[in-house]
Amino acid sequence: MKTNLSVRTLAALALACLWGVAAAKSELPKESLDSTLQLACVHDDHSLILMRGDGSNRTELVKTEGNIISPSWSPDGRKIAFYAVGGHGVPILSEFTIRLCSYDIAASKIDTLTEVDAEIKRGAKDKYVAQQPPVWIDSNRLTFLDTKGIHLTDLGTSTTETIVASDDIGDYDVWPQSGGILYLQGKRLLLYDPANGESRDLFAAGETVLPKKEFDCLAASPAGTIIALGDWNKLYLIDTERREIAREAKLPGAASDLLWSADGRMVFCLTGTGTKQIGDQSSVNPTGSSAGAFQVSSFSADDEKPSVLYKKLRFDVTWTQLDPSPDGRWLLFISNDLNETKHYLYVLSAEGKGIRKLAQDGEYAYPVWRP
Repeated sequence: MKTNLSVRTLAALALACLWGVAAAKSELPKESLDSTLQLACVHDDHSLILMRGDGSNRTELVKTEGNIISPSWSPDGRKIAFYAVGGHGVPILSEFTIRLCSYDIAASKIDTLTEVDAEIKRGAKDKYVAQQPPVWIDSNRLTFLDTKGIHLTDLGTSTTETIVASDDIGDYDVWPQSGGILYLQGKRLLLYDPANGESRDLFAAGETVLPKKEFDCLAASPAGTIIALGDWNKLYLIDTERREIAREAKLPGAASDLLWSADGRMVFCLTGTGTKQIGDQSSVNPTGSSAGAFQVSSFSADDEKPSVLYKKLRFDVTWTQLDPSPDGRWLLFISNDLNETKHYLYVLSAEGKGIRKLAQDGEYAYPVWRP
């Protein structure tokens, strides 16, 4: 997202200072972490590794010639989908060659599913499309977004089809009630219905449920009864049954990641302010800032305002990804200090009780809990 640093960043930093909620700062003891949980993450750009929830038993699953981006577990925890920039064990065809791959844990096998349109998407998020993880519908079907639209890949038939053709999709999620796809397009929230292969506005033209504005990210609750929508300074919870805004709250910066707890009681939000310059490309992620604020919050329809779980006023993160554990107790994310080149993997208590660095070497990205 492109922002005006002289106005928006200062305003958002002021909001962060005025929130007045203490974020967790105490270090969690290692023995308090859950070693029965597992997580996958990218290490040193080229390796996909598996480790326990306390940082132990690290195992390399995949190593590629190019970079690995945005891993995503299948619901049964048996496969990991990811984007390979440059492929695996094959010559790099170009700087922007991106392939969607799937790794089978039991078989120790990589399958290349399809090639992804590798242009840089310019839109609400202004970033590489492949930075958004593939979204699984079930353990044999997954969806992904590129500059040509949203696509569905069936691992059983090895086929890929375009289900929503558009170069202007901001964010999307699976709609649990029907297996359809919710997606943002400009100021519209649309639903793709797999039954008839058509898209429609989730709310009718006469309904005034949604504010008339563009949103940056969305997440549907596990039951599909609430949709979380975020923009550069606000978070909305939309009740789809009552067809109304159940709750809204101000944020201290742009929302870039919204994820629900497995029980649907809480949505976790990653916010940041500012932009980061990479070459001649301006900010590719609103959580990336050369002098901004980084914050992890939780929010529910019963809350008056979000609870700050972690806040860092000076940071320098190019890419990051928030992920709640299956039991809802822990959050994973990547962070580093201003002008620090290393990117560290952290686990955070979802109740804000403390935080711990899972590894001392700072070469991590895209952490995701195993279901």
